[in-house]
Formats: sequence, structure tokens, C-alpha cells
Amino acid sequence: MPTLTPAQLLSSPNRLAAGEAAVTELAEAFAMSLPAVSKHLKVLERARLIIRGREAQWRSCRLDAAPLAGGAEWVEYYRRF
Repeated sequence: MPTLTPAQLLSSPNRLAAGEAAVTELAEAFAMSLPAVSKHLKVLERARLIIRGREAQWRSCRLDAAPLAGGAEWVEYYRRF
């Protein structure tokens, strides 16, 4: 089982970048328990990088890239150096 970083999880086209995904689907990519993945997702949620949903037994996550815009602008400004 490959181990991904949170950045890889956010950017992978078959994961959150493509839209909404089930927490269990996201957890499959990590060599850790589902509760551990949930803790990492909670950190991303507190940073407002993901939005978590709940429908009956289905727990979903969706990327919210808006908070990254400021960082992207900063990187672009300093790219010339």
C-alpha cells in the first residue's frame, strides 16, 4: 500500500481534486488506520482546505481550494527570483 502525503492526497486527480470523495476511499491510499486518517482530515478541515459532509453512513470530503489562493499568489510573486 503506497503512503501519500496530505499534499498528494489533495492534488491527486482521482482523489479530492476531482470532487467529493468518501473518507474510506481516501483512507485506502494511506498505510494507517481509518481513525488516524480522520485526524489528518480534521486538521485539513480546521485549515479550511476541505469541507466534510455526512449523509447517513456516508462521510464525504470535498476540497476547498479558495484558502490556497493567497499562497499561490505569494509563490507566483517570488517565482521570478
